[in-house]
Amino acid sequence: MAQHNDLLNVGEFNTIEIRPWDKPTHENKKEKNFLGKHSSTPATVHGLNWLDINCGFNIRIDPQILNPTADKFTASIRSWGDTVLYSAGFSWLEVPEIFQYIPYIPSIQTGTFDTEEKREWTKPQLKNSKSVTFATPYSAPPKILCFLRYLDLQKGKNWRIKTFASDVTNTGFTINIDSWADTVMYRASASWIAYPQDTPGIESGRFAAVDVRPWTKPQLDNSKAVTFTKSFAKPPKMFFALDEFDYDSAKNLRLKTSVSDVSNKGFTWHLQAWGDSIMYNAAASYLAWEQPSE
Repeated sequence: MAQHNDLLNVGEFNTIEIRPWDKPTHENKKEKNFLGKHSSTPATVHGLNWLDINCGFNIRIDPQILNPTADKFTASIRSWGDTVLYSAGFSWLEVPEIFQYIPYIPSIQTGTFDTEEKREWTKPQLKNSKSVTFATPYSAPPKILCFLRYLDLQKGKNWRIKTFASDVTNTGFTINIDSWADTVMYRASASWIAYPQDTPGIESGRFAAVDVRPWTKPQLDNSKAVTFTKSFAKPPKMFFALDEFDYDSAKNLRLKTSVSDVSNKGFTWHLQAWGDSIMYNAAASYLAWEQPSE
């Protein structure tokens, strides 16, 4: 696969690349090349973009970037216990060290939060949060995006989870991973990325199924056209991943997010279920950025 000189690059891994969906296995790995040219190991942010898991057992999934170097890494999606993982996927964003050292390039900072940093998995609770201090303070409160990664949710209770940032200042913020009602969240983790709000050529946002319908009227296909608020000279690159879902646990958890019709003016987002799945809501956050001129 060709490498690119773009400052940010994005890629994807899905278990369907290595096996059929109807032959579930716990361990799913594939060697991947980073898409950018890096002199050292880049920072990465990754989040889930696809889930297809049997409802008869707990929802357990762990997407990982293993053994990264400047050129490559092992993409891994793992389940365990009696979980039946038909398919799953995640997106990754490469953030090279250049963002840390060149003054005119915006400071992009990344990190993760795992609920086990605050409690044992055997002691589930609905609200989980951590205070984050930026390694380098910003001149003003930055934009922050959060993405779901590791999940361990009990069967038989609706699957409800959301990650988001709160209390954002120029020196830090609080990252949250919450569930609600009778959901039992044993453990979860999330990635986050922060960048200056006034950065030219970068735009971010969030889309949700409830943008087009109430949560009480679930449907399989949910989509909407979005217009960028910033002007791009040509279609930007985009990174997006799930940050929330609310599903009925009586049916399999099937969810995927994608974008289409990306132009310099906007794009169309999609949040889709299939089969007999019942999606009350789902949501994803996105980052769009200007590609350098040839």
